[in-house]
Amino acid sequence: MNGSFVAWKEATIHLMSHSVARGSAIFEVLGFHDTAMGRAVFRLDDHINRLMRTAQLLDMELPLSREALSMAVRNTVRRNEISQGLIKIVCFYPQIAFEVVPPQRVLDVAIFVLDSETQESGSGLSVTGGARVCISRWRKLDPETVPVQAKVAANYLNGMVAR
Repeated sequence: MNGSFVAWKEATIHLMSHSVARGSAIFEVLGFHDTAMGRAVFRLDDHINRLMRTAQLLDMELPLSREALSMAVRNTVRRNEISQGLIKIVCFYPQIAFEVVPPQRVLDVAIFVLDSETQESGSGLSVTGGARVCISRWRKLDPETVPVQAKVAANYLNGMVAR
């Protein structure tokens, strides 16, 4: 979190933070795999570019450059000594805020690494398994209402309701 390695249980923010209360967190989820040449993060540059684009679309500011963010992801994978799994990058406003507009433009950054072999990160969260499909009566958000191409926590409410 913000350049420091912290234990899973310590990676927290307040429930009244802007990103929890208003859904202003942005994120990326990507995989990494054990290969003959060592661990490889799948399409890291593409995911970092999409995260940067999401921040730009929403007038948010990431505290790290593309290169620094890529290095932080690689260091987090290396530090956790997990051979393969998932990475979740979460960028958020940690300040308690009741206003619609966040109190600042600069986000905090947290990078999580989840082990796909044990299916746990200390959270009991399963990261493997199949998917079910259905046709929902709920339609995707209209692109003229919010930037639907942005990976924003609030944009996923639609999918949750459809499920």
